[in-house]
Amino acid sequence: MFVWSKAKALSNPQSGKWVRRARPESEWLRVEMPEQQIVSDKLWARVQERLAYVNKVYGARGREGGLMNLSAASSPCIFSGLLKCGKCGSNFALVSGKGKYYRSATYGCPMAVFRGTCANALRVERIS
Repeated sequence: MFVWSKAKALSNPQSGKWVRRARPESEWLRVEMPEQQIVSDKLWARVQERLAYVNKVYGARGREGGLMNLSAASSPCIFSGLLKCGKCGSNFALVSGKGKYYRSATYGCPMAVFRGTCANALRVERIS
């Protein structure tokens, strides 16, 4: 279904500029266009069920509520805690951000970068 006329443009008499104002739902123009549908109703319903389940268990966007807050998997930096240092065994983490000397953030051994107790100088570039 396509929906048109959700808003209207009006001229502000004081400034002369056009402003956008929402229309009430009763004024919206709705048109069914089944020829535009690319996913079957059955598949759509299954995907929506799965999304509801994942949001219930893991939280919306993996951050709010759910089980994802209990682990490092809730980090927006997906490899933090999953990569291991080959020398000391600590978890790789983001050790630098994008800035003057780095094109992008990099993962590295925090024991080498922040404490100097590991000899591993390897850095892995974060790909956004």
